[in-house]
Amino acid sequence: MVLIFLITSFTMVMAYENETNFFKVEQKNGRWRFIDPDGNPFFSSGICDLKAKGNYAPDLGYSPYYRNIIDLYGDEETWANVTYDRIVSWGFNTIGAWSDSYIKNTGLPYAVHLSLSRCNRTVPIIEDYFSEEWIEKVEEICRNVVSSYSNDSNILGYFLANELRWGPEFADLEDVFAEYCKMPWNSSGKIFLVQFLNERYNGDICNFNRAWRTYFGSFDEIYNVSSLGIFPKTIKAKKDRADFTYLVAEQFFKVGHDAVRRYDKNHLILGACFLAYGTPKEVVKACLNYTDVITINHYPVRWSIALTTTPILKKMFNFVSTFDMLQEYYDVSDKPIMITEIHFRAWDSGLPNTKLSPFLHPVSLTQNMRANRFYRFMSRFIEKPYSIGYHWYSYMDQPWTGRADGENSNIGIVNILDEPYEPLVNKMTAINRLAQDYVK
Repeated sequence: MVLIFLITSFTMVMAYENETNFFKVEQKNGRWRFIDPDGNPFFSSGICDLKAKGNYAPDLGYSPYYRNIIDLYGDEETWANVTYDRIVSWGFNTIGAWSDSYIKNTGLPYAVHLSLSRCNRTVPIIEDYFSEEWIEKVEEICRNVVSSYSNDSNILGYFLANELRWGPEFADLEDVFAEYCKMPWNSSGKIFLVQFLNERYNGDICNFNRAWRTYFGSFDEIYNVSSLGIFPKTIKAKKDRADFTYLVAEQFFKVGHDAVRRYDKNHLILGACFLAYGTPKEVVKACLNYTDVITINHYPVRWSIALTTTPILKKMFNFVSTFDMLQEYYDVSDKPIMITEIHFRAWDSGLPNTKLSPFLHPVSLTQNMRANRFYRFMSRFIEKPYSIGYHWYSYMDQPWTGRADGENSNIGIVNILDEPYEPLVNKMTAINRLAQDYVK
């Protein structure tokens, strides 16, 4: 009896020590992985946009997916039960971003998007991260949102933002420095920029003019200009702009991190969902003290375009390369990486696929080819020692006529009629099972 008692007590103590109560990340034998609240290794296989409402189509005046699922199931709760059974049978274990409460209540772990800034490709104006207004907004979001989740062990962690614009894009070539230069003379961001340059050159405006090829009489004159050029003219000016970008990014991540931690010391901070092809190295470095995971929205581009543009972008803007399955992101950060958005498309779905541009992001001919592209890509990614998860975007296809921003693509695991694409589902099931084996 004494022996049984001692064995039982030892087992209970060991189980207690292994429990973490909340999701953590750890590196063991060179491999990164999530650790779930019970102390078990966990690879996050998730789906974004799990919502009965689907996508509203302005040209139609309604969401075709929502109409169809109500016809099929009668109500959202029944849809959620059917959807839960499906995704679990496919090996998914996480509810991704922008999913509704019916799905979150099924018991699967889920992530919370805080949206501390909405500066992205659809809202291109970069916010003033030094302004009291923005800092107070972050505090309000965390006070209202984060505090309500602080004891929920089912939460994987918090995304601070999504696809913030840190570097130039096809539609707007201006970088963070250029955007801050455009700010009003009395804004916190513009004041920070001028003070940065002044201190950088120890108050020597002549030295600054030589480096930047300008003709200012004093640093105060910079308050009254809205541009110092889109592209740096010298190596010194390029370094100045890069270092300024680092400081702006550090301000964003520090303010966000500190606000989250005031209301929740338990959960992971899951980065800011970088756009894979437009993030400067300085931004990745700036987030390292304030995030637990590097999160990346990764939509592979045509190799012909990547091969020709990547060297140019790396040289001009110091972008992180996405060659070799995000290896350079890991080289810069030494942190685990999760792909927080990814999808592949096919023409035989009957959808236009005009956004994202098929010229930049390739579209397969058939669903079998689409599924195979997914499998080839993900089988390479999950074997990497820094890979701890991927979230597919999104559960359902977009409307043929386009959602609010015009996107009209075959990005779903199911079509508008809620019918699964079986070739893709089969490959996803295989990948999800294989991924769990890698982290054991």
